[in-house]
Amino acid sequence: MAKLTQPNTRLRKSFGQLPVGIDIPNLIEIQMRSFRDFLQAKVDPEERTEVGIQGAFGRVFPIFDYNDTAELRFKQYDLERPKYDEEECRARGLTFAAPITVTVELITYEVDGETGTKTFLNLIEQPVYFGEIPIMTDAGTFIINGTERVVVSQLHRSPGAFFE
Repeated sequence: MAKLTQPNTRLRKSFGQLPVGIDIPNLIEIQMRSFRDFLQAKVDPEERTEVGIQGAFGRVFPIFDYNDTAELRFKQYDLERPKYDEEECRARGLTFAAPITVTVELITYEVDGETGTKTFLNLIEQPVYFGEIPIMTDAGTFIINGTERVVVSQLHRSPGAFFE
């Protein structure tokens, strides 16, 4: 492996011919699997486990109003297909994201002031556009405003939901 080419010169070692000592795992696969588990996009809504987005909605809902006359219940969420593909997002300076729609039920009650008993009044079930969630590419990155990024910090959107 190492040999002297001329007398009184330094010994030169070459490590280019050594065999690979360890197999390098696909570290990006861990991130991609974690994101797939977070979204559960390809799982039927009835079969989703309480992790990721499903778990977050499950912990937040139901929501009651101050007077206990209304209740907002979470039914399911749906991820639609992204409007633009990855290449078009890069070219136009857009975010590669999928619209997320949450189906909720708004239940209203009438509360008797003397006895405190609740009487069911109305139930409205409606899908609510919740915003867009960035989608991970096959390379394990996100495209935000046309730029490919590995880490995506929080994006703040204006809150609010209106029932018609």
